[in-house]
Amino acid sequence: MDTVFMKMSDCPEIQGLCEYICGDLMSNGSDTTIIIDYNPEYQGTTVKFMVAKPLPQKAERLIWLPRQEDLQKMVKIPRRQYVDGTETREQYCLSYLVTCLCGFFVENYYPKQYLDIFTSMEQLWLAFVMKETHGKLWNGENWVR
Repeated sequence: MDTVFMKMSDCPEIQGLCEYICGDLMSNGSDTTIIIDYNPEYQGTTVKFMVAKPLPQKAERLIWLPRQEDLQKMVKIPRRQYVDGTETREQYCLSYLVTCLCGFFVENYYPKQYLDIFTSMEQLWLAFVMKETHGKLWNGENWVR
């Protein structure tokens, strides 16, 4: 996980949604990634994963690193009536997210340098979520309106 994504994730809008469940990725603010898991096979490996037992308390300073599915759940998808039954709710949600993400690209292509600051899909998705849900843009250091 890159340090820019860690910094982008360290904001009240994102951190306020963390519930500390098994499988979550966390950071202590450095380049160490912590996975919340009860699986002891991670212990003693060279992978930068640690087992958190028991689950950390909110008082500890850990930065939650949302996964793709976490980011997608943050985007509010409008309710819709299914008249002909040809599209499931899941298909509609995916179509809606892709359409909104494409709109985000078009809207932010000029100035192109805004999209150029993102170097990973995690960063790009988080920027999309913050724009859609909070009206904020990443300036390279902070989220701004």
